[in-house]
Amino acid sequence: MKRAGAAVLLAALLWGLTACGGTEREWKTEFSSTDWKTLELSLDGRILTFPVLCTDLEAVGYKIDTDKASRMEVLEAGYYTTGILMENKEGVKIYVRFKNFGEKDKSLKDCEVYGLSFHYDDYEDANPEVLLCSGISFQSTVDEVKEAMGEPYEYQKSDSDFIEGAYTETLKYYVAESYHSNNIEFMFYNGDMYQITIINTD
Repeated sequence: MKRAGAAVLLAALLWGLTACGGTEREWKTEFSSTDWKTLELSLDGRILTFPVLCTDLEAVGYKIDTDKASRMEVLEAGYYTTGILMENKEGVKIYVRFKNFGEKDKSLKDCEVYGLSFHYDDYEDANPEVLLCSGISFQSTVDEVKEAMGEPYEYQKSDSDFIEGAYTETLKYYVAESYHSNNIEFMFYNGDMYQITIINTD
């Protein structure tokens, strides 16, 4: 089945207010810039700008698995996590990395996000609706990514060891070439994008 068009996601940006914990929150209805280096994105129709907090993702509708949350109520000062699964009520999954580069321990809910990873699978019933401020979404092709963002700093293409004719492509863009911590990575399989990862450690 053909993936839903990015126009559907753009229409969702018109959402104004959402309830979270009994309070009203106002969301931006348009991107502040089309420059991809701002790392600004829309997730399920809600615009997020770094620094992103755990509570921001909860306001969008994503929650950490209850068992995982009970084991990670506090993140020690100077520590960060690997990818933690968060899921919304529709079953959409995202993977989040949290950081606490401060001097005191923090509740995970008070920690900033330094990594977001989104996966798209045609065989899944529900997938994250992701739109970058540069106009890139899971419906974008390799050529469209290059047109919007320029030539990638890193590019890899590999043939599959298991399926004849199948191949993967990876494009990686760094916000600053001299400081590689902040970046966006796109992964394609046979020309279809299946993963977007955004890293921001600032």
